[in-house]
Amino acid sequence: MAASPLPHIHNLCQINMVNKDLNHSLRLPYTLVIKAKDDESGRYYYGTCLELDGCLSHARTVEELLRNLEEAKRGWLEGKLEQGDPIPQPQEEYSGKIDLRMPRSLTGSLLSERIRSDRHSFEQVHKFH
Repeated sequence: MAASPLPHIHNLCQINMVNKDLNHSLRLPYTLVIKAKDDESGRYYYGTCLELDGCLSHARTVEELLRNLEEAKRGWLEGKLEQGDPIPQPQEEYSGKIDLRMPRSLTGSLLSERIRSDRHSFEQVHKFH
């Protein structure tokens, strides 16, 4: 009996799925942390992909470091996808908005006499000044 070509087709489908997932994952906005270092070896830059534990690199210039980090990220993601491990999602982007509650007594003390006498709320003053 001849061997069925189905296992080969199945392997090709798996490879295509890994490539699709890899390309998708490479486009995600992972957080890069870059630090300048000065030590006995001289000045260099060290960087990590915050969400990808162990994905790191170093280089003499920031430009070189960014290229190295892209290569490290690709290798990190390929390894996880080949093993069937989950791929972490990037941290959520922050809106920059902070909702802050404070006691009325503190709010009152933060406002000037003019603002209080004009009967503006703290929120109105904060938004427009």
